[in-house]
Amino acid sequence: MRKSYIITALVLLCNLTFGQQKIRIHNSGNTMYAKAITAVDSIKLDNTYARFKLSDESNPLNIQKALIDSITFTTATVNLNKIYIIYNGTDNATVINPYANAGVAITATAGTVIVTATSGIDNLEYNILGSTTNGSLTMTTDKDVNLVLNNLTLTNPSGAAFYISGGRTTNIYLTPGTTNTLTDGSASTRNGTIHNNGPIVIQDTGNLVITGIKKHGINTSSSLTVLGGTISIVSAASDGFHSEGFVMSNGTVNINATLGDGIDAGDTAIAISGGTLNIASTAADVKAIKTGTSTINITGGTFNISVSGAQSKGISAKGNITISNGTFGITISGTTVLTASGSGFDPSY
Repeated sequence: MRKSYIITALVLLCNLTFGQQKIRIHNSGNTMYAKAITAVDSIKLDNTYARFKLSDESNPLNIQKALIDSITFTTATVNLNKIYIIYNGTDNATVINPYANAGVAITATAGTVIVTATSGIDNLEYNILGSTTNGSLTMTTDKDVNLVLNNLTLTNPSGAAFYISGGRTTNIYLTPGTTNTLTDGSASTRNGTIHNNGPIVIQDTGNLVITGIKKHGINTSSSLTVLGGTISIVSAASDGFHSEGFVMSNGTVNINATLGDGIDAGDTAIAISGGTLNIASTAADVKAIKTGTSTINITGGTFNISVSGAQSKGISAKGNITISNGTFGITISGTTVLTASGSGFDPSY
């Protein structure tokens, strides 16, 4: 059906009046791309792509037909302010970059996408779609960024799925109704499937499913905040979340089958005021929710915690743990480990 819509659009293109000067391609209610029709030499369809041959570009613009909601025409000015990165299996990822001449350089070699952003523009929006079993997003940015995930499936067998540097805030938006899946590989040199050295904020209502084969599910040397969405760490070789500080006010976090802690907030405070946390672990000597020398403050939320490994704990902090509200179901079933102390044993690990 989508193919017939595109064919209809092409027929209309042939019958445009002189005043209709631009073709627009739409995805999820947004204008993904726009071009003067005088610069569009041809549009060809194959089983996968709509291929736009452009007179001012050396390579065609290939967009998956399944991602094109509609094609329209307009005489009005079209202001494109969203960047699109579309993974195309083993083919080169499609990049639509309206900031190419404003300090944002993006290269795509098969599924390997590298972004260098020195635009000085806050909160540039990157819409990330498509699928590949051998790809990654590596980004260096001088300003905070918004990553909008829209049914993305991304596996990097040799590194992190997302590696973001620059120390700026990465806002991850999970598009409503979508499921986004990220997986790293055992050959990775990074410490997380998402590896960042700045704050991470996750929001909206979609789903994010992460497998951490090398180490952590999400790793940042700064804070991790969950404002919405459903984030599932289905497995991790170490911690589910590894950060410096953790804040949650809404959404759902599911952490299972980790060999490390569920949430490890380093030596920085944890503050939870809402949402649901489901954490299950069978590993020995782990904590479902942990900070080191700092504090944990819980003022709301639902907690379903089950840890069964020897000497494991539900909620752990060397500082104060303050609970004023919330719903709790915590099961600790691991065995006690006794350490020899003088003539007896010390279980106070």
